Amino acid sequence: MKKKRGFTLIELLAVIVVLAVILIIAVPKISEIIDNSKLGTITSSAKIILNAAEKKKTENQVLENVEELTCNKVTNLNDMDYQSCELTFNNNIPYIVLIGKGKLKGYKCEGTKDNLNCRKVVNTNLIIDLDGGTGNNQSGIYNVGETIILEIPEKNGYELARWEILGGNSVLNGNELTIGTEETSVK
Repeated sequence: MKKKRGFTLIELLAVIVVLAVILIIAVPKISEIIDNSKLGTITSSAKIILNAAEKKKTENQVLENVEELTCNKVTNLNDMDYQSCELTFNNNIPYIVLIGKGKLKGYKCEGTKDNLNCRKVVNTNLIIDLDGGTGNNQSGIYNVGETIILEIPEKNGYELARWEILGGNSVLNGNELTIGTEETSVK
């Protein structure tokens, strides 16, 4: 009779290590693919709206219709995926600002059909705290990698020596802050 043999602890650990290495390599790639897909989705939506707006504007001119065109009047947007959509015209050329929400949260398209800028954005609230000094709060939608200039806060008898990043994978050079992630705070 043959004795049945199982896996040794070392063999099991080797398999776990191999799987961990595969995950370390695969997760960033999968995340990148998902980000590219979301960016492609919002870019396509913006282009569709711009094309429809251009056609509707021409149609309104021919029919002498003076109705104001909005994103919702030229196409049906999914309220689950889009926070806001603003459509304006300059010399009959449509300009869009489209901000995602839900699965497209953190993505924004802005521009015309020929000059459309779609990107992943970070909503950051920078809090400047200098021991009770009057600091500044700069908030808004910033791009990952965007550099902003920090205003120097004031406090009587206090001289600012340097800024200190408390989080967010951001890079600080003097008073120029390059946004890393949405968890950026400065002291």
